Amino acid sequence: MAKRILITGFKGGDNSSKVLLDKINHKHKLYLENDFRVSEDQIKKETDENEYDEIIMFGQKPLVKKIYIELLARDGTRIIDTSYDFNQIIEHLNENGYKTLNALDAGKWLCNNVYFFHMDLFKDIKVIFVHIPTLNNIEDIDDMAKVFSEYLKARNKKSSSEYLKDLRRIVGKRPLLNCKCDCLVFDKRGQVLLQRRSDDGLWGVPGGSMELGETTQETVKRKMLEETGLEVDAVELFNVYSGEEQRHIYPNGDQVYPVVIMFKTTKYKGNLRGNKETEELKFFDIEDMPGDITRPFVGVLKDLKDIAKERK
Repeated sequence: MAKRILITGFKGGDNSSKVLLDKINHKHKLYLENDFRVSEDQIKKETDENEYDEIIMFGQKPLVKKIYIELLARDGTRIIDTSYDFNQIIEHLNENGYKTLNALDAGKWLCNNVYFFHMDLFKDIKVIFVHIPTLNNIEDIDDMAKVFSEYLKARNKKSSSEYLKDLRRIVGKRPLLNCKCDCLVFDKRGQVLLQRRSDDGLWGVPGGSMELGETTQETVKRKMLEETGLEVDAVELFNVYSGEEQRHIYPNGDQVYPVVIMFKTTKYKGNLRGNKETEELKFFDIEDMPGDITRPFVGVLKDLKDIAKERK
């Protein structure tokens, strides 16, 4: 199945989010009332009746001309960060001439409250809130709607995880071959970033499987952002790993033989922040690695130590 994406906006004839929703070419739309309790009931009803993988919320922001991508919502002292891969939507908007700003303040009333409610309620649905300017500060609302329509169409294509699920329905738990892109991120001290996975509790290199149609560079940047919160740049090829030592059996019994394209970089920005696949993120010295590492990381660690010896 392709992704099911719900887009929402707020009612009101001059509300830019409502006008944008009118013009976006997309099947699943929900027009929210300008009242938190009422809109809360609307969202509950819609998601009870239909299953969604993603929700993109639109609201209008006065006195601005950029598009604000809201990265978190607050409720008193509680803060919830979005798990949505916002880098893709930012890249798409920027490529089409729209300036964006990563924002940490979704407001103090309706927009923030509805956003917080979405993320607090839906643990398995990725949610993002997009603030657009008011109508008088949007140069061409039809063009903006066209750009968002194209983004939604692209997002609606079948993902690699869905592709693998389709294959699993055919082959069951027998071994599958897939392509992964991981990245060794080194800090200024020469320590390398590792990820403790939530499914098996073992340490390894962050990264993941390619999406259909992606380049390796696109994959590694997307997965690093999703799993670590870091935007990596200037990635270079470190090595390619395959064979029996890469064989992995997931806790549910699924078997896979990945071809791992391992990148490396010292160029990154952002704050460490994992997703549901990540239990912990930490930088380690090459000579002081944790003992509970994944089987595929053994060969990578050997290569790292060999390189370190050569440099001494």
